[in-house]
Amino acid sequence: MNNAGLYVSGSCNLACTYCYAGEAKDRPMDGATASGALRYALSESDGALHIGFFGLEPLLRFPQVQALSAEAAERARMTGKRLSFSMNTNGTLVTQEVISWMREYDVSVSLSLDGGRAIHDRNRVFHGGNGSFGRTAGALREMTRAGVKLLVRLTYTPETAPRLEESARELAALGVKRLGVAPALDAPGWETPGVWETIAEQYRRMVRLEHELQQSGQEFKWLDVDAYERHAERQQPRENCGAGTGAATIHTDGTIYPCHRFAARKAHPLGHVNTGVDENKRARFLREVADPLPDCLACPVRGQCRRCPELIELVGKERFCQHRRTTIPAVLNARREIAGQPFAEHAMAIAEIDGKLYVIPDELLKKFEVTREQAEKLAGKKTVRRTDKDKPGEGLWYEIGESDCY
Repeated sequence: MNNAGLYVSGSCNLACTYCYAGEAKDRPMDGATASGALRYALSESDGALHIGFFGLEPLLRFPQVQALSAEAAERARMTGKRLSFSMNTNGTLVTQEVISWMREYDVSVSLSLDGGRAIHDRNRVFHGGNGSFGRTAGALREMTRAGVKLLVRLTYTPETAPRLEESARELAALGVKRLGVAPALDAPGWETPGVWETIAEQYRRMVRLEHELQQSGQEFKWLDVDAYERHAERQQPRENCGAGTGAATIHTDGTIYPCHRFAARKAHPLGHVNTGVDENKRARFLREVADPLPDCLACPVRGQCRRCPELIELVGKERFCQHRRTTIPAVLNARREIAGQPFAEHAMAIAEIDGKLYVIPDELLKKFEVTREQAEKLAGKKTVRRTDKDKPGEGLWYEIGESDCY
């Protein structure tokens, strides 16, 4: 384990309409469980460990967070391990004391802020219904002034998607330097006609906005774009986020889950800090949930998409994959247009052996004398299933079968 999430609080002071945790509320993590979680995470790590504080809102338990970070730093010093910290927060409970702690432990902060007041307060409200923009924007201002390592996370729904570029521009005006954008894929409205075309256009506009701001000398980086760009020429499916392998999250009661999103839903428990991970449960999770979908090898954006097993399980692969197939080409095409080098999606590679068609890694395409035209003719009309029988050559093999999933 190199990435451990600690679910120190089981509740939140906001009632965001799109929260993936729903109305979950649990007792906070007690001192004994917290120390046990820390000992377990450090014992399972190699030379380095990243600790992320989650909530639902971790600053509801700030004294415990302070104590845990101090204990972790001391244990790491004694064992010679490298340690780093992060925190996901809505920002409404940030004080100067919190900022001093962030500075002391060099904490990387992910702050949820969806745009200007009108957009942000549409979904991110206190339990009484009042908007949280003022408090969150104030925290952004103070943390930026103090030099805290900060990423602002903009979450959007089908309702707010038409104003994505406007929201990003408003955040830039507030001084945001590093932006991450995420869809609330479990929100209603994704079947609305035209929603995917709208999102593609908004993503293209945000790429152009990033370029415009950078050209003007303003420090602004949309991190999703950089991630896609780094893997633009990759043809093998990307690995997933590490859920259940290098990463895990420990809930308030000490139960170990593959990640903080699974922990919020209490889905796929893998073990407990007192007894460790059940390897049979881990293997079943990796096999049934975290492994690449059979369709991944044939997907034109397989090299850039980093799968989220929790989102796929929550909303279904059709919606998740539609989002990736819409946004990744939009981003890369817009970035390449600015550079004068249009992005070409990778077609899937297909070979016929013993009268059956197989999808194979693109780098083996030439071995079987399959043309791009033949590959593209089948793309979007077939799906693929992993075959049990070994086939000649290298790489993963998938048999193509009829399906109405596309």
